[in-house]
Amino acid sequence: MPLGAWDTHFHTQNAPGTSHHLPVEAARTMHRSIGVQRGVMVQSRLHAARDEDFIADLESVPEWRGVALITESTTDAELDRLHAAGVRAIRLTYVGFLNRRPSVESFRRDVQRAADRGWHLLLHLEPNNLLELAGTIASLELPVVLDHCAHIRTGKGLDQPAVKTLLALHQLPHCWVKISSLDRWAPSGAPAYSEAIPLARAVLANAPERVLWATDWPHVMYKDPRNSVDEPPALGDLVQLLFASVGDDDSLLHQVLVDNPLRLYS
Repeated sequence: MPLGAWDTHFHTQNAPGTSHHLPVEAARTMHRSIGVQRGVMVQSRLHAARDEDFIADLESVPEWRGVALITESTTDAELDRLHAAGVRAIRLTYVGFLNRRPSVESFRRDVQRAADRGWHLLLHLEPNNLLELAGTIASLELPVVLDHCAHIRTGKGLDQPAVKTLLALHQLPHCWVKISSLDRWAPSGAPAYSEAIPLARAVLANAPERVLWATDWPHVMYKDPRNSVDEPPALGDLVQLLFASVGDDDSLLHQVLVDNPLRLYS
């Protein structure tokens, strides 16, 4: 990993005494094991009930930035506190397996509140959501990150509408794509996740200046979110999947792991 590498999507869950306790130090140990120095902590649903814990975790690691979950009851003062702690985006979830979807009104509100603070949107989508919302995404005037490559089923290859839509949106100057969780949808599985590589390479070739990478640690609801029975991926396999996708292009690796996140999360 290049010096200053980022993991742009992971979770901690500060719930001592429960099975959901994943303290900050566990994430830092995970990052040290793969040579990552900086990261973006995404607020989990468990954290969402306790903004204080999320803020405390962010404040404890100056090298981290954050992505928040907010509601109608989140005040401007709370948003200011989140920003001071390092939050730079709001995550909106449409995926069916989480059974949550923002209303049109809340989407507009969150877009405006993010734009007012110079934040971006992190959109958690599945292929059907991507196709449905493509026009809305294209029309937005703030940066948008398409989370986890919209959970595109890599086993179906590149000649599918969701891939074409993803790449078309990615060509727009405000649209970013996060190459993460591709392992989840590769039918051949570990260690190579070979079906994931063509999609990752297509994204990297499409607009390399707007690509991010992430572990998605600790891989909750793995592998199929609707039927979670599989063991989470080995971190080393995820790093090797990135290396296989990038090839021998060290400058591209540095761009994805260092330059791009530094620009977006400054």
